[in-house]
Amino acid sequence: MNKTPKLSHILSICAVVAFGGLASCGVVAGHISSEAARELADEVRDDVMKATSTTDQSPASYVVLNSALHGVVDREQSTQDPDSSFNPRFTGLLDADQDGVDDDGRVEIVVRRASACIIATVDDVTVHDGPC
Repeated sequence: MNKTPKLSHILSICAVVAFGGLASCGVVAGHISSEAARELADEVRDDVMKATSTTDQSPASYVVLNSALHGVVDREQSTQDPDSSFNPRFTGLLDADQDGVDDDGRVEIVVRRASACIIATVDDVTVHDGPC
């Protein structure tokens, strides 16, 4: 299910809020970006835990994390306008020593300037609001 807001929805919300004088469009867009980043990170966490529940792979596995991240982020990018500032991306996935495990176990989902941090350990995956 596509939970990330479409740009047209954001502009509509901004127009309503700005018209009512409750807040600026930037504040609303920032809140929506934060919510979208968190929802996508939660989806990645759920996908990683599902993928590792029936195997002996660790949630910190580079292959598992890479697959879950691309599955969620690529799907969301395909539903957005390519020029939208709300297109999600991820940073921090790295296996420089090629041991099959993400080097620091931290990957960040970014939507506009908002982010959520995915922390993968040998046994679990957690999500925190904000940058890693």
